[in-house]
Amino acid sequence: MVDATYQPKVYDKQGGDELVVASGGKITIESGGLIENAGVYAIVQGAPTAKTVSATLTAAEILAGIITVNQAAGAASALQLPLATAMDTALPAFGANSSFDFSVINISTVDAEDASLTTNTGWTLVGSMDIPAYSAAGSLNSSGRFRARRTAAGAWTLYRLS
Repeated sequence: MVDATYQPKVYDKQGGDELVVASGGKITIESGGLIENAGVYAIVQGAPTAKTVSATLTAAEILAGIITVNQAAGAASALQLPLATAMDTALPAFGANSSFDFSVINISTVDAEDASLTTNTGWTLVGSMDIPAYSAAGSLNSSGRFRARRTAAGAWTLYRLS
C-alpha cells in the first residue's frame, strides 16, 4: 500500500530540470565532495530590513540578509540580537557549526547616529559590533559583514567579518 502522507524533503521537480529542497530538507556534501558552479550564483534578495530606532531584531529580520539603520534622532542606536532559541526555531535544519552571513549598513550621515549590535541570551559576540554613521567626514566603515554560527542548541556565536 502506498503511503499517501509521505512527502520527501529533497526531490526532482516533475520534468527533471530542477532539484527542490523543501522545508526541513538539506543537501549534505561529504568530506572530499565539491559543488562547482561555472555559472552565475543567484540568490533571492528580498527588501532589506530597515531600522530607524533601537530595537530587538527578529530572526526573520536577520535572515533577510541586509539590515539598514538610519536612527534619525541625533543619537546612537542599539539593535539587540534575537534570542538564540529563536534562531534555532527559524532554522530547524541547522546543526552545530552551520552558519550564514548578513550585513548591517548604517545609512545615517549624522556623526552621532552610530549603530551597535548587542547581545541577547545564548549569543557570544566576537569582534566589534559597532557600525559608525556615514558622516560628512566620509567614514569608510559604515557597514559591517557578520557571520552567525550555531554552536549548539540555544547557543550561537556572531563574528564580525569586515
